[in-house]
This record gives sequence, structure tokens and C-alpha cells, in this order.
Amino acid sequence: MFKGILVEWTLVKKRKEKPISAIVMCMKVECTTCHKVTWKGCGMHIDAALIGVKEEDRCLNWKTGKH
Repeated sequence: MFKGILVEWTLVKKRKEKPISAIVMCMKVECTTCHKVTWKGCGMHIDAALIGVKEEDRCLNWKTGKH
């Protein structure tokens, strides 16, 4: 589960650069337009981010990530 984070941190550390974004995995957020639940992140963990949120409670654009 944390393998991607460790790999990314190791690469950043070796290059001595700061990460571009602190978001590595998807997380649940509120849509700024409709104020329903949606996600932000890499797009590979959407199901985990929205677990327990009924489809009718999600932003209409949650599948596209454009909110």
C-alpha cells in the first residue's frame, strides 16, 4: 500500500528536489461547485477514497475527476 510513496520519496531524496505535490494517493474531497463528495489525487485509488459514499451523494463528475 505504501510502496508507491516510498519509491517516490526515495527518488525525490536522491535528486535532492522537493516533491511537486503532496498528494500521492486519492482522497475524498468536497466538490467546489456542487458541494457533494468527489476525489482528488492520482486516480488509481478512487474506490478506496469514496468507500461508503453512495453514488447519489457523489458529485456528478466524480468518474472524470473534473470538478
